[in-house]
Amino acid sequence: MPRAEETVTPRRRDSAVDAARGLALLGMFFAHAAPGLPLGSPFEIVAWASEEKPRLLFALTAGIGLGYLTMSAWRAGAGRGRVRGQLAIRAVLVILIGLGLTALGPLLYVVLEEYGVAFIVLIPFLFLPASVLLTLGIGLLVVASIGSAVFSGRPGFDPDASIAGWIGDLLLTGVYPVLIWVPIMMIGLALARLGLHRRRVAYTAGAAGIAGIAVFEPLAQNSTALYVPLVAQTLSAFSVGLVVVALLTAIITFTSERVGGVANAVLSPLAAAGSMPLTIYSAHVVVLAATIHEENGYLTDDSWPVLIGISVGSLVFAWTWRRFIGRGPLEWLIGVASGRLRMPWRRATPAVD
Repeated sequence: MPRAEETVTPRRRDSAVDAARGLALLGMFFAHAAPGLPLGSPFEIVAWASEEKPRLLFALTAGIGLGYLTMSAWRAGAGRGRVRGQLAIRAVLVILIGLGLTALGPLLYVVLEEYGVAFIVLIPFLFLPASVLLTLGIGLLVVASIGSAVFSGRPGFDPDASIAGWIGDLLLTGVYPVLIWVPIMMIGLALARLGLHRRRVAYTAGAAGIAGIAVFEPLAQNSTALYVPLVAQTLSAFSVGLVVVALLTAIITFTSERVGGVANAVLSPLAAAGSMPLTIYSAHVVVLAATIHEENGYLTDDSWPVLIGISVGSLVFAWTWRRFIGRGPLEWLIGVASGRLRMPWRRATPAVD
């Protein structure tokens, strides 16, 4: 018999979100390191799945994780100002790590600067009611998607032409536009507040995602209307993220104890990687920067052996580290630096994770 909702543990719920985040990381690896695939390749579906969907799934799970963090802070008695301050410090440190990784000269676009800026932008909205966050997030996502499509398609647009152009690229038209990430994180924050362990919340999110894919994916692939494909691509990718989170939550949380336990065990390497995304993401950037080579007269970091190596290596490392040590190394360092965690020899504070 399915477990009753009240018996669902936070650990089980978190493992589903962590597994979704781990899946997003693998999708990013594929997008960054996989050689080009010919049309009709059996892996073409993987290429389709790795286009934009992993980054928006990453944003969605980041918002859900932020929701868990704020709820834990409330239970631990931490003040709102303290939580905001810790998040601000965390955001700045993430930006600095991103700048350091960018300085290594990788061929991929490092996301951490935008990730940190998105956290800073989100700070004033942290403690809004879930219904407000959900409504605001959905509305802003639609508006920002349209704005991104319009400005990206504007003739003569050059983000490097001026400071204003650079800011516009950071916020709206870049590879990881902050004003699209922020509303997706708001929606994730709202889902965490509403309770993904509740069937109604998880199933509604999954149904909304399926409906979004059915509506927007055909428009993204076939529409010839001005700007419609770009807008539809973003909304379809976000819808895929909703389905992934809802599906993993249902498999781990709403099935029988035995099935949920098996799923939790099978997905544990993904969940381990997803529990330390900063460490795993940073490590893969370092590896790809170190493996740049010339091919047919061009510099590239694409390689099947490297892709397989960073994918399998990340899962093995994350599972082993989490099993025998615990929190990811960069996650622990940032937690200590932001005041959210204490050094082992100091008095422990209530966990906010």
